[in-house]
Amino acid sequence: IHDNNVSGRGGVLHMDAASNIFQNVYIHYNTIINNAAQNEGGFMYVESTTTASPQLVELFNNSFEDNTASNGGAIFLRNSFSQNVAVRSNVILNNHADLNGGFLSLSGSPTMTQFEFAYNLGYGNSVVDGGGVFFALSANMTVTATNNTWENNSAGEYGGGVYHFQPTLLDFSSRNETFQ
Repeated sequence: IHDNNVSGRGGVLHMDAASNIFQNVYIHYNTIINNAAQNEGGFMYVESTTTASPQLVELFNNSFEDNTASNGGAIFLRNSFSQNVAVRSNVILNNHADLNGGFLSLSGSPTMTQFEFAYNLGYGNSVVDGGGVFFALSANMTVTATNNTWENNSAGEYGGGVYHFQPTLLDFSSRNETFQ
């Protein structure tokens, strides 16, 4: 999936639960290169405005390279009502956001019960805040990060690898993380 460009949100996928009812979102075994959105989510933008949203958003064994957006260079999730989000075994290279989340930006008031980020390699992602992942939440959420490697990611201000804007709302646990 490559070389897509949009002036709005979601360079390839734009999912808005207010108009689309979907049960689960599975993105597995893809190479996602050089996609761009002028606003959020160079590859994928998901916004939930009702409870009609996916129960699971799962990204597994993909390669995300050189995707760009103003926020969430590859992925932007806003107000996700999904019960679970799992980002596992992905290679995340050289994605860029002008503001937040070189790879992924999660913002708003999510009601998800679990966000899992495991066995990913994030390399060379760049942004102002949160070179790899950026969290800006106005609701409590649990994040588990396990066995990820973050190398040569950069942020102009905060969090070359991971940045959470309101840490009091985030129950963040990590194991075997590598930051270089």
